[in-house]
Amino acid sequence: MRLFAADAHTVALFGSGLIGAAIAASLRSRAAWRIQPLPYSWTEQARRRAELAAIVERAAAASGRCDVIWAAGVSGFGSSSEQMDQEVALVAELCAAAERLTCAGLEVVFHLVSSGGGLFEGQTQVGRDTRPAPLRPYGVGKLQQEQMLLARPHLRARIYRPSSAYGFQPGGRRGLFATLMLNAMANRPTLISGSERTLRDYVSASDLGNFIAGKAVGPVGEAETWALASGKPTSMFEVIALIEARMDRPLYRRFEPKASNALDLSFAPSSLPADWTSTPLAVGLAALHVQIQTEVIRRGRPAIR
Repeated sequence: MRLFAADAHTVALFGSGLIGAAIAASLRSRAAWRIQPLPYSWTEQARRRAELAAIVERAAAASGRCDVIWAAGVSGFGSSSEQMDQEVALVAELCAAAERLTCAGLEVVFHLVSSGGGLFEGQTQVGRDTRPAPLRPYGVGKLQQEQMLLARPHLRARIYRPSSAYGFQPGGRRGLFATLMLNAMANRPTLISGSERTLRDYVSASDLGNFIAGKAVGPVGEAETWALASGKPTSMFEVIALIEARMDRPLYRRFEPKASNALDLSFAPSSLPADWTSTPLAVGLAALHVQIQTEVIRRGRPAIR
């Protein structure tokens, strides 16, 4: 967990994964923050509550405004109900801590990174009025987190529903695109859980980080929920062709006989916020390739075009 402080504004960022790191990078570029890493225990409740109390104390001392960003959790599409229950409990605990800040006189905005894929899996051309219909415990848990936040009237809620995010974080979990590129460099095949015809709406983690950080430093308004996507569905066949063209080499891959993640998901352009900017997929894949090549060079292995 990282605490960003500048004048009478504090941002408490929970999450160091792909999206959390992108938010942190964008925040650093926007102001002369004093940045302090603080402990946050995922597994020991008593210790975590003491750590949250210390975070609340530090934020309250700064007065003014506090933005709490939850971009954390280790859940994924395959998470069980029990795993999602644990994550929902963590978010509930953090909401309660944020409410204590409102009692101290701070203006508190709570930013929750949810999941467009989890809430709308199997739906196409998702619009502003499309109702979430989760098909897995993962989506059910994300919807519970949203509802729980919206039920707390003292917190200004900002909810983000990103579609399929891609990017690269050295040492972090590898997404499909990064795995395809790294395996191509090593002449290894990649197992894909969808099919070549699966349609998805892919969005750059950097774009997500910039949008969420912008809301964290922007004006405080009413509660809002945003879908964050490209508005252009792309098949896995197209993705593979784009990566092969970029790397000038074939991608060795095989698909699961019984695909576990093959349902389509796309968003209508009209469902996206007016101030949202999405990098074209070909441009984002080129940037991803450069990131991966840079990391390969840094680690002392030859880069492959």
